[in-house]
Amino acid sequence: MLTIEKVLKDCPSNTDISQLANLNLWGGGYADVSLISQMKNLEVITLSLNQVKTLKPFSNCTKLRELIMRKNKISDLRELKYLGNLKHLTSLWLKENPVAYDPNYKQTVIQILPQLKKLDGKKVSEIKLLDQNLKQQQQQQQQEQEQEQKQQEQQKQQEKLEKHIKVQKKREKLKHNKSKPFSRKKPKTKKKSEKQDHKSNSNTLSAVLLLVDELDQNELQLLANKVKKRYKELSLLKN
Repeated sequence: MLTIEKVLKDCPSNTDISQLANLNLWGGGYADVSLISQMKNLEVITLSLNQVKTLKPFSNCTKLRELIMRKNKISDLRELKYLGNLKHLTSLWLKENPVAYDPNYKQTVIQILPQLKKLDGKKVSEIKLLDQNLKQQQQQQQQEQEQEQKQQEQQKQQEKLEKHIKVQKKREKLKHNKSKPFSRKKPKTKKKSEKQDHKSNSNTLSAVLLLVDELDQNELQLLANKVKKRYKELSLLKN
């Protein structure tokens, strides 16, 4: 815990902690620094390499210009709200705190502290530019993905249409073969008649087999049922 004695250790005697402008507690191992809330005139605080988990003690330091807190234990973005009233804060270091690994870290800090000029040693203007470029790249990638998906969908629809047209043509061909008129001339011989019947049946079968490759599952099921029914009918006639 940070105490008055530790703060005044390197200060002149009779120093009032509320009048301190600079405070360096680098590597002190402190977890509780609530005493800082009494130091309203602080302008620069160095607290790197400690165990601090909250930013609440700094909310009263309204003159604070620079807060250096690398390698502490700030883990929640909501802690940043305690810095919202520090209008003079232009430099903030929270690098290597758990919170700094949050994907929304930089955006949240800049939103809460719009006057900030440096974040973790980098100019905020550069961070904003990089963030803007990243957003543009992400937006472009999203548009390209959407365009690619649209093209794929159009291609699928085109293939489906072409398949439908192909099936329709084969159906028409099958229908045409079935509707061909048989010759009215009596066959000269029984053998010739059998050949003609066989040829007609062969044409019909070829057309049916050609159509099968283009049918979907439901259509194949319908055809199978029809074949079974016809087979039973022929079996009954034969018996």
